Amino acid sequence: MIPRVRPPFSFGQLMRAGLSRSNDAIARLEWKFAEAFGFPWGLLFPYGRSALYTLLRAMGWKDEEVLMPAYICVVVSNAVVLSGNRVEFVDNEPGHFNVPADNLEAALNASTRMVVPTPLFGFPIDRRGYEEAVARKAPGAFVLYDLAQGFGVEDEEGLQTDRADGAFLGLGMGKMLSAIEGGMLLLRDESIYREVKAYREKAFTRSGLVRSLQRFALGMATSWALREPFLTAVDFIENHTHLLDRLGGEVPVENGPFLPDNVMELPSEMQARLGLLQLADYGRIVDHRREIAAHYDRRLREEGFSVFASSFPPTYSQYPILVRDPGRVVSAMRRHGIQIKIPYPYACPNLPGYERHHGRFPNAEDIAGKIVVLPNWYGITRSAVDRVVESLARCREREPDIFC
Repeated sequence: MIPRVRPPFSFGQLMRAGLSRSNDAIARLEWKFAEAFGFPWGLLFPYGRSALYTLLRAMGWKDEEVLMPAYICVVVSNAVVLSGNRVEFVDNEPGHFNVPADNLEAALNASTRMVVPTPLFGFPIDRRGYEEAVARKAPGAFVLYDLAQGFGVEDEEGLQTDRADGAFLGLGMGKMLSAIEGGMLLLRDESIYREVKAYREKAFTRSGLVRSLQRFALGMATSWALREPFLTAVDFIENHTHLLDRLGGEVPVENGPFLPDNVMELPSEMQARLGLLQLADYGRIVDHRREIAAHYDRRLREEGFSVFASSFPPTYSQYPILVRDPGRVVSAMRRHGIQIKIPYPYACPNLPGYERHHGRFPNAEDIAGKIVVLPNWYGITRSAVDRVVESLARCREREPDIFC
């Protein structure tokens, strides 16, 4: 079976991270990460959402307006709500997952304190349009990029974040770089960095030896579980039970906004060492994802499928396509021995806890019901991509009504 995702770290990297005795890895990872993505300051957290939550708490904001896409992972809006602030959503472009600058400008106002640009799947946004809209409508707003699915996103001017106030990223199992668990906050202003760092030092607990060993074991177990002969068994368990929902990145949304139990527990030095090894491979990882995506583009077009265009090469945290019935397409592809995924099967405004926004963002609701992502993890081969595309074509022949 072709897995939908695979951690980018190798067994060798995991063992090196686990056996090393260095104890300054967190500080080095923060500095190296900030340098790699164009910021002077970086701070490590257990999740990207934890970084956002801590930033808002450290800045002392209360009941302030934070603007973000309506089609986004709900953990981002949850972090804002649970920090005591207000979320306002912006609809995406029809038939596309990113928010156009015109929609952003229409939603901005003098009360907007933070804007969260979100270049989903590594596809660049209209950076110039965003910056001009913020300058006209909310010149004092803090611009914080959500890069959990947009690592290193670029356009013709370079990194899209090079004029942003900050960015946050995730380092979980399914991300482009993985420290097993984790998140990073990148900041441009030193005084804000020091405020957030002081808050983190006061409010967070540090991982001990037991937690470090547990995460090492989790990394090892997950790496094995995503390879045959274990993959098929894990796929069966995941498809027929809820035992692996949290490990698989599933977000329980039925009970409203929440934060995980370990949201205030820092990653271990072992995880930071693994993150450093991953960061050293970042260029190769992005180059491989772009190469695989170009092959997907070519093969999908040859088979008559539509692909998302971009004015500049995305970094492809995931490879998205549009279908008519994502659930049935996922099931059909599983019968061909291929795992694909529905990234966010919801529009945040329609979820519990966001009732005042219900029904106001039709494009987000539409796109949430039409996107699946294809396997494009670091190391996947072109022949595997050929098999994925050929299987999609066979599924379409058998069930044309579930495809666009």
